[in-house]
Amino acid sequence: MLKNQNKKLLTLILARKGSQRIKNKNLRKIGKYSLAEITIKFSLKLKLYSDIIVSTDDRRVIQVANKYNVKIPGIRPKHLSRSKSSSLDVVKYLINWYENKYQTKVDGIILLQPTSPFRKISLIIDTIKKFKKTKFNYISISKDKDFNNNYLHLDAKNFLRFPNRNNISNCRENGNFYIFNSKKINSDTIKSIINTKSKGILINSKKLSLDIDTFTDLKKARKYRELLK
Repeated sequence: MLKNQNKKLLTLILARKGSQRIKNKNLRKIGKYSLAEITIKFSLKLKLYSDIIVSTDDRRVIQVANKYNVKIPGIRPKHLSRSKSSSLDVVKYLINWYENKYQTKVDGIILLQPTSPFRKISLIIDTIKKFKKTKFNYISISKDKDFNNNYLHLDAKNFLRFPNRNNISNCRENGNFYIFNSKKINSDTIKSIINTKSKGILINSKKLSLDIDTFTDLKKARKYRELLK
């Protein structure tokens, strides 16, 4: 039994070493900082709301994270660092690690991916406040003009569904941020999360919706960064 029943939010930054399309992707720089460091620096703005954990199998990312006041549970185990390893399996592993180490129950997870370098802090804080009231899951989404890229349905009350005969695809995850109720992370698929009362947070900005997967995406991010100068 956990000694401390105060429930916590955790901000998790998952930075796996392997990347099929861009080698060392999390260490690629936009301006002065790598993608991993950009997200770690951003996460510090959430310290009033959560503890911050960086999970990686890359010692170079650990060296970066050590410059900041974040928690690092050592090198991520190999079975959670493969190309087919599920992010949600890593999340469950980190929840278990944190609860055992700090004897504190985890209430919710804020998941930030290094591949989304541009975020709006006020939007995430507003969503944290919604989560505390409702305990729903929240997933940042975009509505793509190319309908073939949309694979979720956002209904009139902002709940996310999977399409069926009555509900067409009208949005997609953009990877900017996720907020999960820890009790609803019962499997290793995002489908299971969406099926347990998940709401979409619509982001219309192309910059904020950018999720770096290719060199073209990386070039776009660097162009956005140049425009900020």
